[in-house]
Amino acid sequence: MGFPLYITTTTANNITTTTADSGGQDITYNAYTASEKGVCWSSINEYPTIEIDDHDGIPVVGNNADDYTISMTGLTPDTLYYYRAYVIQNLGTSYATELTFTTESAPSTPKFTIVGGNFLTFNGQRITFTPE
Repeated sequence: MGFPLYITTTTANNITTTTADSGGQDITYNAYTASEKGVCWSSINEYPTIEIDDHDGIPVVGNNADDYTISMTGLTPDTLYYYRAYVIQNLGTSYATELTFTTESAPSTPKFTIVGGNFLTFNGQRITFTPE
């Protein structure tokens, strides 16, 4: 029947405000037939699954045990995410250990307030100017 499936989750990289990359490595299929491999993620569920959380995968052709990378998209800025690699095989879905990352904060939008006279505020700082 073969050995059990072995998969690990790669550390997230290329993290931005709304995207991050991760994947799986050291996959051993042995006698099992795998149809898809990918990554699932959640900002709520500490143990994300493909049944209830966001996920993206690629088809497996043959017993392709190559490392892979998936882009997680549609993420929310400044948010903690739980994620892990998965493989769908004929015996069910196998998951790797979950990891976490936090998306980058969205850049703040400068705030100008015209106070009147010869000054205004910029992000809470008073700026005085002389009209010409």
